[in-house]
Amino acid sequence: MLDKAAIVIRQATQEDLDIVYNLIREKAAFDQSLGDSQTVVLVTLDSLRGTLFNENPYAHVLLATSDDRILGLALYHFRFSSFRGQPSLWLDDLFVRETYCNQGTGLAFMHELAAVAHTHGCSHLSWTAHARNTRGLVFYARIGA
Repeated sequence: MLDKAAIVIRQATQEDLDIVYNLIREKAAFDQSLGDSQTVVLVTLDSLRGTLFNENPYAHVLLATSDDRILGLALYHFRFSSFRGQPSLWLDDLFVRETYCNQGTGLAFMHELAAVAHTHGCSHLSWTAHARNTRGLVFYARIGA
């Protein structure tokens, strides 16, 4: 059982490249377990390095850790609404390793994502969840989303 106070959410760095890559592969395996046959991992370490860890990254990754354990990741990017004239934050992937589900990691991610959105003047935070991801849907309902 995790101590919720010991969960740390931090921005991934280039030194975390292997961790990010492996978590993306784990997330893909989870999606496939839901029957998503469209999930094919084409990303490589080089493509992640070039798109996430450069001067102008296309997306950003948060990692959840506790002590020396990696709990999961949240991958997000910013979009812009021409009608609102404001950015918004799009959460592309939220993945918590099964061992650490229902222990506060997802909520810690959502709090940090809300803070990032607020800091960047975003109008809102958006995401979708797979219709068969009942655990995820229950989580989002529980937090009032």
